[in-house]
Amino acid sequence: MVQLGDAPQPPAAEPLDASPRRLTPAQAQAKLEAVLAQAMRSADPLAELRQAAADPSLPAALRRALASADGDGVRLAALLVCKLRFERLIRACAEAEELFNADPEQFAATFRRYHEAVPPTDFFPPREAQRFRLFLAGDTAAPSESAQEGKQRPPVARR
Repeated sequence: MVQLGDAPQPPAAEPLDASPRRLTPAQAQAKLEAVLAQAMRSADPLAELRQAAADPSLPAALRRALASADGDGVRLAALLVCKLRFERLIRACAEAEELFNADPEQFAATFRRYHEAVPPTDFFPPREAQRFRLFLAGDTAAPSESAQEGKQRPPVARR
């Protein structure tokens, strides 16, 4: 008599194609945006793009575009991102300005660490300043919307 637990199990299915899974267009776009955001914060942005160009999950046209990116243009774009972020920070963060005036070299090193560790997701200076203060406090989490607005959000009514 055969018992239920004695039935042979079929072997695990092996993928027919061992090549990496291709991304959907939306996934490829999201990955490209993440690569560009990382590259613009990197000490060597061109190397970041070249590394991404070797990713077989990206569409061939996107890999070719990343591989052929102009080195000077990429480095200039990264410098502009850094400069704009620095300006936002200095305009809105008294602590950053004080650190900069007291010891420019030390501030430059701190800003470099901040810039590489925290993605530039804020458009307005006060939000960038809040993010920098969190970084100085050892927290790289995104500031909450309610903390930025300086008020509590009303509770959501539940039914």
